[in-house]
This record gives sequence, C-alpha cells and structure tokens, in this order.
Amino acid sequence: EEEIPQHILEEAKGAALNHLPTKSRQRYEKEYTDFKKWMEKNCVRKITEDSVLVYFSNRAKTLKPSSLWRKYSMLRTCININQNTDIKYPNLIAFLKRQASGYKPKKSLTFEREEVNKFLVEAPNEVYLSMKVVFIICSLWRLSL
Repeated sequence: EEEIPQHILEEAKGAALNHLPTKSRQRYEKEYTDFKKWMEKNCVRKITEDSVLVYFSNRAKTLKPSSLWRKYSMLRTCININQNTDIKYPNLIAFLKRQASGYKPKKSLTFEREEVNKFLVEAPNEVYLSMKVVFIICSLWRLSL
C-alpha cells in the first residue's frame, strides 16, 4: 500500500476547503471548532454515530430543528474535509427528522411591494424621512447580497 505524500494531502485539503461557501466559511469553521471542543470536554476520542448523536441531542435542547439541520450540514461538510469521515449516520438522521416532526416554523412578516411604495410616496417626509432613508439603504444592501 503506497502512502500519499503529506504535501499532496495538505494541498487536497486546501482545495476541499475552497469548496466551503465564502460568505459563511467562518460559521462552518466555528461549528467544527465547537464540536472539537465538545469532544475534548467530554473525553470523546473518536467520531462515532453515538458520539455525534449525543452531541446533537445536547444541541437540540437549545436549538430549533431548522438550526439543528443547518449545523448538521455544516459539521458534516467540515468533518468530511478535515477527517475524511461522513457522519450521515442512520440513527442521527432519524433523530433530526424526529426533532422536526410537528415543528411549525415562524413565518416572517414581509411587506408587499405595493405597501412599500405607498409608504415611500405617501408617508410625510417631516415625520418619516429618516425611516425612509434607512429602509431604502437596507433594501439596496439586501439586493447586493
């Protein structure tokens, strides 16, 4: 069995890290760091289905199901890149699905385009000018994302 040189492994890892979304790379890395700290604190030496299940069971006490899935996805990607291990464990997936069972996400209230236009045109500038400016700037900022 031929061993792969260390510089090739490091270059491959660097290339894989470049696949992380640029804007959210820090969040991915933070999730991975938090998991490693949890492992260290709980004397977990190896990533197993049981250890990851306990980790997410603890996280489920404070997180909503949608956040659990997001964090699972980030952690799965980072563990795959850094340790070449896939954590798509059947019991873990079943646990995450059970957490989401019956969960009703809150629907954010949004303004319709007509409501926004009406506010910008009809609201008196003497009272609402600063609010209009903030609203327009925030809208433009969101469009640039």
